[in-house]
Amino acid sequence: MDALCNLSAVALNEPWLVLGDFNAVMDDSEVFGRAADTSASMTEFRTCIRDSGLVQLPFTGCPFTWHNCSDGPRSLWKRLDRILANTNWMDAWPSSSYISALPSTRIILLLSLPVNRGTAMYETVCKLKLLKPVFRQQKRLKGNLTDNVRQAKNFLDKAQALFTTYKEDIFLDLVKSCRRVYSVAVKLEISMLQQRAKLRWLKHGDQSSKIFFRKINTTRVKQRIFQITKVDGELLTTQHDVNREFISYFQNLLGGPSLQRRIDLEFLRHELKHTISTAEASLLVTPVTLSEVKEAFFDIDVESAPGPDGYTSFFS
Repeated sequence: MDALCNLSAVALNEPWLVLGDFNAVMDDSEVFGRAADTSASMTEFRTCIRDSGLVQLPFTGCPFTWHNCSDGPRSLWKRLDRILANTNWMDAWPSSSYISALPSTRIILLLSLPVNRGTAMYETVCKLKLLKPVFRQQKRLKGNLTDNVRQAKNFLDKAQALFTTYKEDIFLDLVKSCRRVYSVAVKLEISMLQQRAKLRWLKHGDQSSKIFFRKINTTRVKQRIFQITKVDGELLTTQHDVNREFISYFQNLLGGPSLQRRIDLEFLRHELKHTISTAEASLLVTPVTLSEVKEAFFDIDVESAPGPDGYTSFFS
């Protein structure tokens, strides 16, 4: 404790932190199991931290970093390892935190220092780009979700058959494990089908795969273009000719010389059946506010299909 107080006096006006095994706990929540009365040491430790102007960084992971390697009633867990920082450190890195690993022969504390590397939108775009390789790796590891369901169901059936035959606890545990794996595989397949079929009622509806595969195939057929008529009246029926005509048309439309056409406003006024007032027209050209953009963005259904970048509009 004295060393900690002396250290705080040396680096009083600089951002600093200290980490390690303090061999003390701050309160009863950092102790699990039977332990001797440590109220005096708790008070001394808290007083030292307060006088040093330190605070404990928030953490994730295991709440205890030390175990006495005993079983049963003598088992004792404590949180002895931690990271403490002064107020200058928290001002410089307010989102600092650390990850606490499980107790072992060596305690691992991983410190995280979020750094502002640009605007909020730039950081979001960078994070999305970093997620791309993770999603690709996840896709490779998960493989075919439908095959995973079929294999998981096969393993579950075999495990249930073994338990029915031998009636032993080891096979019961195997059944439970296989059931958990099967449940996860089914949920992943349903999520995939939900995105592909765009069925918002899937969450509360029938989970029959045939229905959703039929819907996917129907949508795919509806969206396919089998033939197209050119400007000169020629009918194209092969997929190759249709694709080539689409490319040629949009190349001429977007990349060719622009055509200027005069519009007869009197003709439009005569043909238009529904018009808006001057006041309504002025509203259409008013500047869009940030609150309106946010409202429109957050009104998008979270169950909608992902955008071109592969992400939905859902934020948590």
